[in-house]
Amino acid sequence: MGYLGRRIGKSQDTGNSNPASTSDVGGGLLDLFTNGYFQRQGNIYNAPGQPPPEGHTATGGVISDYTTPPGAIYRAHIFTSSGTFNLTELGGSYGETVDYLVVGGGGGGGNSNGGGGGAGAVKYATGHPVSVQPYAIQVGAGAAGEPPAVQTHIFTATPSYFGVPITAPGGGQGGNGWNPGVWNAGRDGGSGGGGGTNAGSGGTGTGDGWPGSPPLVSPANGWGHDGGTGSPPVGNGGGGGGAGGGGYPHNNATYKGGGGEGITIPANDMAGYELKIAGGGGAGGPAPGGTSGGATSNSPATTFGGAGVTAGTAPAPGKQGVAATGGGGGGSGGEPGSIGGNGGSGLVVVRYQIGQLGSAKASGGAISFYNNKVIHTFTKTDTFITNPGFNENVEYVIVGGGGGGGSVGPNAYGGGGGGAGQMRVGSTPVNTVSSTPHNVVIGAGGWRGNSGDAPGTNGGNTSVAFPAGTIYGYGGGGGSSNIVQGAQTAGNGVNYPDGTNGSGSGGGASRNLTSGGSGGPAPLGAYPGGGIPIGIPQSGYGGAGGGGAGGAGGDGPSTPGAVPSPWPGGAGGIGLQAPSTFLNPQSPTAVGTSGPNPGGFYFAGGGAGGIYSNPPGSETNAAICPAGGGGAGGQGNSDTTLNRGGNGLSATGGGGGGAGAVNVAVNFYGGNGGSGIVLIAYPS
Repeated sequence: MGYLGRRIGKSQDTGNSNPASTSDVGGGLLDLFTNGYFQRQGNIYNAPGQPPPEGHTATGGVISDYTTPPGAIYRAHIFTSSGTFNLTELGGSYGETVDYLVVGGGGGGGNSNGGGGGAGAVKYATGHPVSVQPYAIQVGAGAAGEPPAVQTHIFTATPSYFGVPITAPGGGQGGNGWNPGVWNAGRDGGSGGGGGTNAGSGGTGTGDGWPGSPPLVSPANGWGHDGGTGSPPVGNGGGGGGAGGGGYPHNNATYKGGGGEGITIPANDMAGYELKIAGGGGAGGPAPGGTSGGATSNSPATTFGGAGVTAGTAPAPGKQGVAATGGGGGGSGGEPGSIGGNGGSGLVVVRYQIGQLGSAKASGGAISFYNNKVIHTFTKTDTFITNPGFNENVEYVIVGGGGGGGSVGPNAYGGGGGGAGQMRVGSTPVNTVSSTPHNVVIGAGGWRGNSGDAPGTNGGNTSVAFPAGTIYGYGGGGGSSNIVQGAQTAGNGVNYPDGTNGSGSGGGASRNLTSGGSGGPAPLGAYPGGGIPIGIPQSGYGGAGGGGAGGAGGDGPSTPGAVPSPWPGGAGGIGLQAPSTFLNPQSPTAVGTSGPNPGGFYFAGGGAGGIYSNPPGSETNAAICPAGGGGAGGQGNSDTTLNRGGNGLSATGGGGGGAGAVNVAVNFYGGNGGSGIVLIAYPS
C-alpha cells in the first residue's frame, strides 16, 4: 500500500508557479491529493525528479489508492451498491483503458434439505477501452432464500454490470426438498444452484469453469460452475456452484453437499486489498445420525463468501452468503419448516493507473486521500496494519450491523423495523514501534424472522482493536413480529471500555406492543425503537420503526381499526453523518447514504415498520427511513414478493424494514439488516 509523498511548501492554490525562493514553492505531491485527487491546476510546481501525476479523472464508488511494486500507483473505484462511474477526463500517459471486476448477486438456498445457491458469475478484464462518459453501475442483489413449505422458486438473484454491455448474471437458486417434483432441481445461473433432496439435479452455470490457476482474466461469458446433485430421500441436497469450482454432490466423500470454490483476486490486481469472491452455498441436510447424516461445510467455498450448510430438524434455516462477494446462500436443513439462506450481494470494481512512486504509513481496507488526511475504509473484516514508527491521533467511525425486520404470520399485522447499528465516532492515539496489526471486525446485518410471527435477529457487533482498548459499535435490535416482541437491546448490557452501559438501536414494535426495544444512550449513537400508542390488539395496524443513530424510531399508527386502510408503518429513526474529516467529495454516496445535510456519508438509519393494507392494494409505505440506510417497510400488496420488508443497505448499519401484511393465509418476511462499516483517518 502506498504513502504518496510529503507536503512541500505552500498549498497548491497559493504557491507561485515561478518561485523566487523555496518559500514560494507551491504544493507538493501529497497536496495534489488534497486538491482534487491529482486533478491538474496551473500553479503546481513540480519538485525536481517528480513527474506530474496523471491518469483518468473520475468519480464514483469507494476510492482506494494504492501502490504496487515497483511503485505504480493505482486508483480503484469499489462499488458495493449501485451508482455511476463518471469518467470526465482521460489520462493519456497511462492509456485510455481500465481494468474491471464484475460479480453478480448470489443465488438463495432452497428449503427443506435444500440445495445451496449458486454464486454470481465473475467477469474480469484488463485493458478495457473507455471514453469520457458516465457508466452506469449496478451491483446485483443476492436472492432471498426460499421460504419454508413453498415448492416454487420465488426469488431471483440480479445481475451486476459495468455499463450495460458488461453484465455478470446472478447465481441460480438452490432446489428444494419439500416434496418430489420439478422444483427439486437447482436453477441455472452465473453458477448453478445445487439440487435439493429427492434427487434434484444441479443447475447449469452460464459462465465457463475457471481452471483453478491464472490467468484470472475471464472469457466473455465469465467464470461460473454447475451445481451439485441432491440425494434421494431423506439425505442432503447438493452444493451450489462457485466461480472456482462446481458444487459438490450429496455423496462426495470430502465435502458432502459442499458449495463450489470461489476465486481470489490478489490485492495488487484490483482493489488494493485481497478479494475472495463467488463461493457456492452449501446444501442443507437432516440431523446428524439420520438416514444420511448432515451435509459438510466446505471451507474453500465459505472463505469466498458462500454460505455454510445447516444440518438439523426443523427449523434449521440456511446460512447467508456474504455481502459484496456474490456468494450463494446455504440450503436449509430439516423439513418442512426451514427457510433457505440469502445469497450475498455482488460487487463491481474499476481501476486504472494514476502515477508512479510511494511508500506506506499503514495498510488495510480501501485507502483514499482527502484534506490532508489518509482514510482507510473497511467494509469487511480485515486488519489495520501500522508501519514501524507510526505515531498519530487516529479518528474513527465504527458502525455495528443493523437489526433484521420483523416477520408476520397469516392474516396478521405489519412487522416492526430493525434497529440500526450503533455509530461510534471519536479519536484515539496509536503509537507503534514495529509493524503492528489491529483487528477490524465488521458486524453482519441481522436476519429477517425465519418464519411468520418471528422477530428479526440482532445485528452483529463491529469493533477495532486499538492499542488503548477495543472500541465497539454494537449491533441493532431486531424488529418485532406481530406476536413476539423483538430483541429489546443488542449487546445485552455489555459494558463499553469507558464503563458506560449501552447497545445498538432498538427494534420497532408490532401489533399490541406499547414500546419498541431500548437502545444505548443517545449520545453514543443509538436510540430506541418506536411503539404502538394504543396498547390493545387492534386490526389494521402497521409496525413501528426501528431506532437510528440520530433519533428514535417512529411509532406505529394509533387510529382505531375503523379508519380505512392502508395503515402506514412508523418511520425508521434517522441516521447520523460522519465528521467532516471523512466527507471526501469523490465518494459522496458510495460510502453511506444521502441525508438532510449535503455531502452524503450518513449511516445507521432504522428500518421502517411494515404497512397493513386491507383489502390488498398497490400502496407503498410512505414511512421510509429518512436517511442513513435503513430499509423501507413492506408494501401492502397481495403479491407476496412485495410484502417483504426492504433490506438495510450493506456497509451502512441500516435496519431492515418490517414485513407488510394483508388478510391472506401466508407468511410475510421482514428485510435483513445492513452490515456495518469502519472508517479510520490520520494526518498525511
